[in-house]
Amino acid sequence: MRKYLYAIAGLVVLALGAAVVAPGFIDWEQHKPKIQKAIADATGYDVSFGGKIQLAVLPFPHVSIENLAIKVPKEQAGVEDMNVIALKKAEVSVALAPLFRGEVSVRSVNLVEPSIRLEVARDGRKLWMTDVLTKAQGGAQGAESSGAAPKAASASAGKFALEKLQIENGTIAYSDASKGTKQSLENVNLIFSADSLNGPFLGKGDLVWNKQKVDIDLKTGRIDQGTKTISAQASIKLPTSGASLTYSGVVGTAGTLDLQGETALETGNLSATLTNLSGKASSLPPLPFKVQGLMTAKPQQADVKNMKLTLGDVEATGSLGVTNMGVKDAPMQITTALQSPSILKLESLMPVKSVKTVKAAANNDAPKVGGVKSFLPETVQLPVPMDIKADLALAGMSYKGTEYGDVKIAVNKKGSQIDISEKIGQMPGGGTLDATTNLGFASGSQGAEKAGVVAGEIPVRVPSRNDDQVDAASL
Repeated sequence: MRKYLYAIAGLVVLALGAAVVAPGFIDWEQHKPKIQKAIADATGYDVSFGGKIQLAVLPFPHVSIENLAIKVPKEQAGVEDMNVIALKKAEVSVALAPLFRGEVSVRSVNLVEPSIRLEVARDGRKLWMTDVLTKAQGGAQGAESSGAAPKAASASAGKFALEKLQIENGTIAYSDASKGTKQSLENVNLIFSADSLNGPFLGKGDLVWNKQKVDIDLKTGRIDQGTKTISAQASIKLPTSGASLTYSGVVGTAGTLDLQGETALETGNLSATLTNLSGKASSLPPLPFKVQGLMTAKPQQADVKNMKLTLGDVEATGSLGVTNMGVKDAPMQITTALQSPSILKLESLMPVKSVKTVKAAANNDAPKVGGVKSFLPETVQLPVPMDIKADLALAGMSYKGTEYGDVKIAVNKKGSQIDISEKIGQMPGGGTLDATTNLGFASGSQGAEKAGVVAGEIPVRVPSRNDDQVDAASL
């Protein structure tokens, strides 16, 4: 019996030794063409290996690939060297024991300097989609509509786990020639994990967008296959300007925009944040700003209910609605209503003409207060055509020590015309005010709109004991 045990032990040692040593004797260069063909057949991509391929079985299955490039064939992309993915090094290791149970538990995936490039052609074609992937996507959508795909996906999803996905110094570039837009994420450093393909998911890291460092933190629950939703808590922070965006709610997993949750956007210095993001010195005063509420977003529309807004010392509540988002040849429709019990001090909102740099804005550089006319900029550019209807009700406002009570302002922008209605229920010394202002707009290029000049003087009549005429521009 002892001899048999020794023999078995010797065979085990020999097998383990072979598992460790054998991969080193395999010339993986000879297998590269087979790997390339397999990937091309499955995805339609051309694959090139500029470095070594190394494989080990123990202590756990491990593969390492250097200088990998995945390209769209020239005849499909229409351009040369259309790299969809390129990376300096990729390392993947899986746990050994789960494989014997028919499960895949990925211990780690480490991607060093990955570069992802996504382009949309002028005719709207997604250049990263090969013919093979397009056909596979159509087949998957057909199977899903028949009800077969979710069951198969759900069955396999629980047999996969990813302990750690790490991205080091990555780059993601996206360009859309049909819209003339470009975006890029650089210095991407992220750590991601998933208990299964259905979640929960965890992600944390940082990247650079628009020359600004962005910190990201994500935590989700499991995907609900019945409702096709997943609970999620996410935060995005801009440490340079102290701005943050947080979200806690549910997100749809059906592939279209579908979310509902408590959302908050906050910055301690609105001027510094806008300056950092735009790269141009903002003339807005360096005031703290925060808006939060229950946001619901779907394709082409979004709204915020139970909205709370804070700007400096002013607090307001209300709602916001947006429709026609992304609708071609139709202006975006924005509707908002705000009520505030605060007294708005106009001096605090005057443009800051002395802010030249981000540092000055961050140090609360004192604004040079001008007249009320300085509220009207020489030009206003909107990123897309939009119609706006806004109603603001204030307990009061003040300017240079003079207070006005029960203030209601309505703004209605439609096309190239802006109508502003101002009603003041309590003027200094008594009386009320009911005024209307008209602004003309001239259409700009590429969908932008530029403000013109005030259409005329704003003489208004104030019903009072003396029946005096008041020039609203002097208020």
